[in-house]
Amino acid sequence: MQLPGVKPYGIWSHFFNMASVVGLTGIELFKLFKQRRTYFALAAIFLMEIVVFVIAYDQGTYILDAVLESLKDSFYLKGDLLNGNLLTFFLLNSLWFHLPLLLMIIVSGMFTLEYQEGTIRTVFLQPIAKWKFLAAKYAAAIIFTVMVVFILATSAFLLSYGLFGRGDLVVYIDSLNFFESDVAFRRLLFAFLSGTLTMIFYACLCLTIAVFLKESLKTWIVATLFLILTNLSSQLDFDIWGWDVWFFPKLITTWREFFNYTIPWGRIAYSQLILIIFTTVVIFLGMLKFQKNDIG
Repeated sequence: MQLPGVKPYGIWSHFFNMASVVGLTGIELFKLFKQRRTYFALAAIFLMEIVVFVIAYDQGTYILDAVLESLKDSFYLKGDLLNGNLLTFFLLNSLWFHLPLLLMIIVSGMFTLEYQEGTIRTVFLQPIAKWKFLAAKYAAAIIFTVMVVFILATSAFLLSYGLFGRGDLVVYIDSLNFFESDVAFRRLLFAFLSGTLTMIFYACLCLTIAVFLKESLKTWIVATLFLILTNLSSQLDFDIWGWDVWFFPKLITTWREFFNYTIPWGRIAYSQLILIIFTTVVIFLGMLKFQKNDIG
């Protein structure tokens, strides 16, 4: 029996289309992890993580003493406040600029290197649809980004808890908030998950920029400029309806909402939905442009 609106074998056609995209995604991931610069980037992320921990540990004592001086006589604080939870929080504050920069360099090369070296013409000597080719690259970029953030989060918790132990977390987000160790751990996990969506947006955006510009250096310059302007613009605050919801620079700080005393789940969910919409639009623009590009 034929389903309404579906041509004979249409369902199987869609199935094989998706299967071929999955296969191409696997090839893209294989090529990505075969490149030495991918491992250099991962090593750089790990090195930055170590540097942030060292700086945070060196400066953290003075910061805590200054912040808590007036509270020591009024509150009982369990454990050493300069602990793994606080250092992981410092890491979150520090790496959301450096991490997308490295991700964008790696992800953009998935397209620009093939275009500049001419291997993309060899690829299309085979009967491969353009949309499948680029969809596989976006899928590989997303998977790679998730893997990098997972590695970052896992190593951050292992290093911070292993070297500095666990304890209560004190943070200043609009007000001074204290969280018990287990609560702090859960909130840090949510923050990493929220940051992952932002990193995925940056990765997809850089791949789309690469599709438009086709050159590595131009892509890196434009992507870096966007990253810098985004971080600077996140400090702007205008009394305009929808500013905090639709203005992208405000969305990159959504992870900090998990460290309010009461988590605003509705606002977080709405912001993350808007970010997913932005990511989808960026991917659509890249696919549309690539369909119109002449491979030559």
